[in-house]
Amino acid sequence: MTDETPDSPEKPELKDARQNPWYVLMTVAGEQPADASWFHYDEYLHAQNRRYFNGWMAQSLSEAEKQNLIEAKCATAADLAELEDHEVAAIEKAFTDRCPQAEPITSMQPHCDLTNSKITRGLICRGFVFSGDAHFSHTTFLRGAFFQGTTFSGIADFQAATFSGLVFFQGTIFSHFVFFQGATFSNVADFSDAKFKSQTLFSPFRRPDKADKPVCFEHEPPRFFNAELHEDTSFTKVRWPPMPCDDATKERENRASRHRRSYERLKLLMDEKKNVADEHLFHRRELMCKEVEEEGTPTAYASRAFGWLCDYGWDPVRPGQLLLGLVTFGWATIFCAEWFDYNLGTWGEHQTSEYLGFWQSGALSVSNVFGFLGLSRTFLADEIKTLTTVSEVVSASQTVFGLVLFFLLGLALRNRFRLK
Repeated sequence: MTDETPDSPEKPELKDARQNPWYVLMTVAGEQPADASWFHYDEYLHAQNRRYFNGWMAQSLSEAEKQNLIEAKCATAADLAELEDHEVAAIEKAFTDRCPQAEPITSMQPHCDLTNSKITRGLICRGFVFSGDAHFSHTTFLRGAFFQGTTFSGIADFQAATFSGLVFFQGTIFSHFVFFQGATFSNVADFSDAKFKSQTLFSPFRRPDKADKPVCFEHEPPRFFNAELHEDTSFTKVRWPPMPCDDATKERENRASRHRRSYERLKLLMDEKKNVADEHLFHRRELMCKEVEEEGTPTAYASRAFGWLCDYGWDPVRPGQLLLGLVTFGWATIFCAEWFDYNLGTWGEHQTSEYLGFWQSGALSVSNVFGFLGLSRTFLADEIKTLTTVSEVVSASQTVFGLVLFFLLGLALRNRFRLK
């Protein structure tokens, strides 16, 4: 049995938005043409719909609230003016003709609810004012959603929504909580110039009984140019689009450049909020994009090596494992080289009169890796003088690679634990 609660990761059965009274209120003058997009839509039709919607929403606003919206250029005085009789009649007629089973519009509260709906045409909400909460959870936007300049005065709930087309929240004002957990963005998601004045959740909730679906950006990372984020904004456990290096098309360098600019902006925003973990996340992805742009150059190869060795200075486990492996490799190699030299006399130029044992080889290997401490010169000076050529080469290599790995380990620990 499918769990149909709003918090369920399983999407419930969708309903046709054209039967929803809120969609009717948003399209009183009519829906946009089937081929409408943000770059080509009926602007006159949209202006009529905006007037009907904002005029109805303004009934729940005080004069002071209306004046604030007008001064902030969120809406015009004409759009927020009291509805005239013929406008009220047009709204009532649309309700009667398109969703006769719905409750009378006069009894509706200003809390938009399009939950579990399927919107088959481009939704143009440019300049709309949602005076109450707006619920679009589990809603599918098949042809794009355009909320440019929209004002959400209450909660904006887009949990588990699916945006199949372009998504524009340019200049949108979110005055209250914003929820995007579990949402899927299949195309460009543009939040440029948007203002988030309260907690914004892109990261899934942590629940003891089940795991929420993460936000998924399938095509490109979101664009937050000139946006203002609330300090309680996190992008942890978001599913990001594949790196352009996985794209075999000729456009991958252009895609890498677009991705890099988006990640650079997100990194700066997280730096402003002192969110170290997310800042470094976007820094890592920015470096991956640069590798594609600079593919074939020494810089790109060095960057990839840096990423593999310590996840661009974030993972202390990998260099720690490599240090342990370096000690083990040196231990085994030095012991075997000295054993063969002592017993067979076939390794190197020095056939020693004393056997460098198992534990002594281990001590020498550890001192080599910690070469910057000078342990071998202090405690193993006599043993060093009789080493075979193989052991000398291994010891020197351990010292060099050990120094590099210790630097990367320290860098990762510093970044991970926010050491200044």
